Amino acid sequence: MVASGLLAIWLATLALLVQHHARVVAEDQAAAGEECQDAAQCDGNDDGSSALMQLRRHQKLLNMSELQAPQCQDIFPFCNKPVNCNDPIKYITCPVECNPECKSPPRCRDLDGFCYKPVNCSNPLTNFACPTECNPECQPPPPPSVDCSSNPHNGTCLAQQTACFLMGKMWQWTTSNENITKIKDQLRDQCYNNYSDPSLDEQKEQDATVPSLPSDCPDDSKSCAPDVLEYLDKNVAAKYCMKAGKGMAKGTVDMTKEILKHFKSIALKGTIAFAFVGSFVSAFFPSAGSLPPNPCTYAEDWGKCVWGQVMPFVEKFVDAKIDDLFQELWDLYLRGYQNRLRDIRDTADRDSEHFPNGTISSMPNKTRDRMFSRLFGVSDDMVGSAPLFTANHNMNTTASLYLSMFAGLHISVMSSVFGSWEYRTEGIRFTYQRHILCYARRVVELAIEARNARLKTVRVDHGHYQEKCSQYGYMYECPGQRWEYKDDWQGACGWNERCDQDVKCKELPTRCELGATCDQSDQQYHFDCHRAYVEEQGDLMWQDWIGAVPDWIGIVKNMQEADVQEIGLLGLGEGDLECGF
Repeated sequence: MVASGLLAIWLATLALLVQHHARVVAEDQAAAGEECQDAAQCDGNDDGSSALMQLRRHQKLLNMSELQAPQCQDIFPFCNKPVNCNDPIKYITCPVECNPECKSPPRCRDLDGFCYKPVNCSNPLTNFACPTECNPECQPPPPPSVDCSSNPHNGTCLAQQTACFLMGKMWQWTTSNENITKIKDQLRDQCYNNYSDPSLDEQKEQDATVPSLPSDCPDDSKSCAPDVLEYLDKNVAAKYCMKAGKGMAKGTVDMTKEILKHFKSIALKGTIAFAFVGSFVSAFFPSAGSLPPNPCTYAEDWGKCVWGQVMPFVEKFVDAKIDDLFQELWDLYLRGYQNRLRDIRDTADRDSEHFPNGTISSMPNKTRDRMFSRLFGVSDDMVGSAPLFTANHNMNTTASLYLSMFAGLHISVMSSVFGSWEYRTEGIRFTYQRHILCYARRVVELAIEARNARLKTVRVDHGHYQEKCSQYGYMYECPGQRWEYKDDWQGACGWNERCDQDVKCKELPTRCELGATCDQSDQQYHFDCHRAYVEEQGDLMWQDWIGAVPDWIGIVKNMQEADVQEIGLLGLGEGDLECGF
């Protein structure tokens, strides 16, 4: 019976093809008769048709779209699961299972309010509502496997490995922010060992990279998160500090390229080294009067005031109570590094020869080497301080809010030391590369963790309520859905709305009539507006926090290409990056 049924299917298909071909030929002949009324038009064609009609005939014979278009409907009873799509009969009769054109892409977006970790994917409801956790097709494609075990001290390999690791981490960072999208693209390119040249990148960083909310979003949608662009325009010192790391990272890339071009086997010229040291010291510890009027203009300790502007800004996007120990952090750590770096800069300046306008004309090698030696000591001390800024790998300490800035400062110091031939050994290069890549990982990891924690506070709580009904003295209840929309950021936001599903009491036997659910309600739309605002403003802040990471990875690659002193064979390693903080 099955065989006879299949035969009938094939015969019917063949009959359709024959009928279709006969119809096309008949139409062509009729059209040829109409278009070749003038005999001269068809002269020179053996079959009596013009070249135009020949072309039309071939086009029609090839145009089998109505027969070739997939009919995305299985033929019963051929498709009992599991379906073996390698079987030609199964492939034809079970297109829903076997034909790629019949498979709609999975909906890879979690439903709000269902997917608090850990997600129980064995529950049918959460399995459907949380595809990014439960649907294998929604999981990030595994980044290329980069094995550095054969050469565990090769910075280029470790840089590629780190880029692939971070590419995977940022896979689910969906955003309309063009700068973050660009960072993701750069990490992807670096994962495939393709490095762009920042000096050739003419694309300016965008200040406003996200679309504004629809005009019909209520005013209270813009609550519980500051307008980032407006905030930074009013707080110039905070804006300066947030962007200092990215700006100096590009300068550091250029400096390491200068080593490759002209100073591969010798130390940088003192004037060039000093120019870089002066630029990063001024960038991270600006002096009074170097910025437009801002809250720090008349501060007694200007460097402290400028760094102090970062904490109240970043903590607005972190769902954690910060320990508020900036004064202690500044006094015990940051002030010391500021003073030491300024001393190193000023000493080298005073011990050099100058042009009449005050700029350095030449720097004695002794002065240059002393500057490198003192910077090497600062770098070693910063290695000891680094764990403070990554404590517990979360954003609940004051120091963690400054991780990106501290990392940028330390990377600038290490890159300066690398300009010295005395300290450009295989061992020092490897440890510096390791520190830089560990900073890159920690900065991105903390940003993702803090961002996700903040967005989880904007949530929907699903519940039920009972509508009391009475018919002919009989009391009963009709259950309906109740959705609570809220933003619990730091327990102090207070944004919330509620939606109750419309429930009507009806006469027996119907009793209850349920209206539309809340997923199309005004409250849901208001919630979507608020969540979009919180997410977009947060991404405007995080774009500066992680903006230097691709450049840091590029610095590691440049270091690997420079000549170093081969003092001895490096010991064996595991091939994976080991971070001490």
